[in-house]
Amino acid sequence: MRNHPRVLRGTKISEILALYPKAGEILDAYGLSCHHCALGTFETLEEGANFHGLLPEDIDNLFRDLQKLPEKTPPRSARITITKAAAQALAKIAAQEKKVGQVLRVTSDEQGKYCLEFRAKPAKGDRLFCHPDVPEVRFAAASATLERIGCVTISVRGGAFKLEPSR
Repeated sequence: MRNHPRVLRGTKISEILALYPKAGEILDAYGLSCHHCALGTFETLEEGANFHGLLPEDIDNLFRDLQKLPEKTPPRSARITITKAAAQALAKIAAQEKKVGQVLRVTSDEQGKYCLEFRAKPAKGDRLFCHPDVPEVRFAAASATLERIGCVTISVRGGAFKLEPSR
């Protein structure tokens, strides 16, 4: 059993739960019911702990307990594929928004739907993907996100981007 180095105080509670389904039991033991409410989608571990009034030493203990959970990694086959047309369309958007050179991070919104957002750089531990003909358009995804989505393809149809299971 290996400690999971990617759980940080700044990790969103929803991402922790995706990595560790049993993390909810630990959060409950510390009086953090964040994972039962909508704020868990946005709140980090530290924000939730502070909001619920945990003392610094309790936050340290909570963090250590979460680090002891077994790692749940996405299958090696989990990946993001992008069509050339979608990559080219996103390259144009990046140029218009002055985001050239940034990565598009696959995240989920408050309803649990997947979306893309520009980030200056990938987060620590993110896996990177791109289309071989358009390498300047890079996608980043956390292990937790890849675990949930598996193998997907980003395409563009009728001016709208779609995230669909790969075949």
